Amino acid sequence: MNAYTLCLLEILDGRRREAIRWLCHGLSYNLHLPELVLARKMEPESDHQSGVIVGGEDEAAEYLQQNQSWRSKEPRVFLRRVLATRPIAERLQRARELSAELDSRDELAKGKKRSAIVEELTGLFDEKATRAILEEHRNAL
Repeated sequence: MNAYTLCLLEILDGRRREAIRWLCHGLSYNLHLPELVLARKMEPESDHQSGVIVGGEDEAAEYLQQNQSWRSKEPRVFLRRVLATRPIAERLQRARELSAELDSRDELAKGKKRSAIVEELTGLFDEKATRAILEEHRNAL
């Protein structure tokens, strides 16, 4: 979640390119934080909490409870604008699909198919993808 803290600091300092870089890094670990920030939710949707799942909605909610600066207008406006752009929106949608497929363990094929899903998921916001996203955002920043 430190990537999201660095993203927040870059947003507040007005360094949009670096904020996008850290946002991509954060998304590679936890897809839920931007959704919670934009929905202004503080708690995950599940009623039972027996611990924090790394990469889960409950981890993002716990982080937001400790980092209220995400609730201010500037970070929310930034997230709303950046997440709506094609390069990130498409990758984020695909990441959610792949994560859902990994979460449905009963239906998930073993071996090579699972490995291919994980490989694609990790590549959506890796350094190469981040460079492409930043290049596509060059004119907007």
